[in-house]
Order: sequence, then structure tokens, then C-alpha cells
Amino acid sequence: MKMSIEMDYTPGKQKEMKQFIKSYEFDYVIGSIHWIGDFGIDLAEYRKEWDRRDVYEIYRSYFDQVVTLAQSNLFDIIGHIDLVKIFKYVPEDESFLLEQYDRATTALAQSKTCVEISTAGLRKPTQTLYPDKRLLQLCFDKNIPIVLSSDAHIPEHVGADFDQALTLARQVGYEEIITFSKGERKSFPLG
Repeated sequence: MKMSIEMDYTPGKQKEMKQFIKSYEFDYVIGSIHWIGDFGIDLAEYRKEWDRRDVYEIYRSYFDQVVTLAQSNLFDIIGHIDLVKIFKYVPEDESFLLEQYDRATTALAQSKTCVEISTAGLRKPTQTLYPDKRLLQLCFDKNIPIVLSSDAHIPEHVGADFDQALTLARQVGYEEIITFSKGERKSFPLG
């Protein structure tokens, strides 16, 4: 049995987050971003906010947090790194998007944080894996380790669609995944 937590990353609260993490013997800790200020980016009740706000500013602010999450070095894993695409609002300017991916992966490469390939997006409006293939390619190119996740909220979703996650991992070049036990990393070949 493993004990872990997915913790909302809150900018400026690193000290409090660190104290909480250290007070338990977690096997691993996932840091995730669900909020930009008072805007719950993945919550249905905030969906209309997407039409009122600038998509470029949302993405810039979101990936600002990815960078500071990585720099905090508090987390073993970043959860659904591009959750911001959940409702299919994506900047049309690909160079802008790739710039956000590049700065996020640069910060992650300088941290202890792994990136998860999450199948949860297949069950959300985006209907895609997290992360986008271009983002995962940058992770691979910068030697950022990966883990697999189904982000299951019900038992039937545990391990769901891992075949698609493994296919994506192999497509970009990954040959191994990471698992955790009592904070220690172990790598396993994809086979």
C-alpha cells in the first residue's frame, strides 16, 4: 500500500506546503495547478470565465505557476501539466504555446519533479492525454522522467487507457517510467 497526495500548488505558500509535506511519510507528492488567482480553470462552474478572459494571459499565468512549482522543488510529480487545455481553449499562436512549454520544461529539468502522463484528459472535454505530445517531447529532450497516472476518482478509472499513455511515451522516445516508494525513485523499462 502506498500513501501519496495531490496537493494544489499555491504560489507564495511554499513554506506552509513544505511543512505539511514533511509532517507525513508520503511515498510521493503530486503538485497540481487548478487555480489562477480566484479562477478555477478546470471547474464547470467557471467555464463561462474562459469566454471573458484572454486565453493568452490565462496560459501565461498558468505556466508561470508551472515554473514556480518546479522551482519550489517540493513535489515528486507535477500532475496533468497542461490541465489548462481542459475545455479546449488553446492559443492559436503555436509559437506562443511552444514558448510556454519550453520555459516550463526548462524549469522542470532543473528540479527533482517528474511529469505524469495522465489518462484523465481522455475523460474530460479535451479528450486528449495530458500532456500534449509536443510538450512531452520537450520533457523527453530535457531528460525529465515520467510517471503514469489515471487520476482516477472512481475505481473503474484506475489504470484506464494506460495503453494510450504508453504509446505516447514510446512515440517521443521514453524507454522507462518512474515509480516511488517512501520517496525513493525506481525506474522500470516500458518493455
